[in-house]
Amino acid sequence: MKKLILTSAILLAMVACSSDDHNDGYSCSVNRTDKSVAYAVKYRDFEGSETVTAYLNGQGSDSLFYIRKSTYPNVSAANEECEAMKHEYYDYVECYGKTVEVGERAEEESLDYYKDYYEERCAKYDKAYKNGELEKSYDKTFN
Repeated sequence: MKKLILTSAILLAMVACSSDDHNDGYSCSVNRTDKSVAYAVKYRDFEGSETVTAYLNGQGSDSLFYIRKSTYPNVSAANEECEAMKHEYYDYVECYGKTVEVGERAEEESLDYYKDYYEERCAKYDKAYKNGELEKSYDKTFN
């Protein structure tokens, strides 16, 4: 189960690197607005997104909330991930079909931090896509 969680996180990170759309369905976008940072990724039949949104908390200042949504190639992979996430410290875990969604208060206090973080990850893993490591990881996990 931990292997699937780690590999899923790696896949999500690995595909979150480029805005290109390739024949294998590889695509990624990173967007920053005044109140959120989001990226959406796809490779073959795995899709993931992460969004960090600023909201006004009860003390009158901004807080951040993080949501990750992953859609897996098959129900068994999604079910395994869902069970694992139920044992983590998320504020909520929702599972439906091949999709797992988790949310929690974000630890960092800056949307710029998340934008920079995602962009760094994208640059690192775009190289992994180009050299075939993404394909190997995907095949090892889901085939």
